Amino acid sequence: MGIFRRCPKCKELFSGKQCTKCAAKRDKKWRSKIEAMQIYSKRRWKDCRRDVRLKWMDYDIWALGGGRLVKVDERVVVHHIYERDDRPDLVYDIDNLITVSYDSHAEIHKQYETDRPAALARIRAGIEKFKEMFGDGS
Repeated sequence: MGIFRRCPKCKELFSGKQCTKCAAKRDKKWRSKIEAMQIYSKRRWKDCRRDVRLKWMDYDIWALGGGRLVKVDERVVVHHIYERDDRPDLVYDIDNLITVSYDSHAEIHKQYETDRPAALARIRAGIEKFKEMFGDGS
């Protein structure tokens, strides 16, 4: 019978060098990061990102959904409305991408954790407001 230790993260007992439950979670997280690096380094993504920035003219769609008109000058983030891991088929879909500021991007992901439907509604409101102000954007 092997020696058991308690995992400091999940508090489960395990034998061997590491908790298999936590190791599997960690491996999944790293695989996702590697896949993201592969996507974002491709020419196809760079072209798609350029097209999204042209479509939304670097306006912060999240801020627009909250009633503020903000043009992002630095650190424009292209955000996937439906996240890359949830909908890999929409990674390059220009209708699933918006421009936001770095701070707005953090707010979006925080809101996704607590109330995803409200976050999606605010994004939709920002898109509609943009279309009212500037036209379709297509």
